[in-house]
Amino acid sequence: MATIISATFLILIFIILDLVPLYQDEQWVSFFLSVSLFIVSLILAVLIGLNVDIPSPAEYIEKIITFIYGLE
Repeated sequence: MATIISATFLILIFIILDLVPLYQDEQWVSFFLSVSLFIVSLILAVLIGLNVDIPSPAEYIEKIITFIYGLE
């Protein structure tokens, strides 16, 4: 539970420090990219805080790299 609270608090600080200036300067691409990354990080923090088993993406990344470079 402490993980969820601390992650939410940190994201609120980042929103104030990072997103408000982007919104005021109308830098929409950076704004929406940052918002989407913040949402993903908050969801992952909540899932980790609730002890949900999150699979590792290492196997999929290895398959993609093997496919791209043709490694065996």
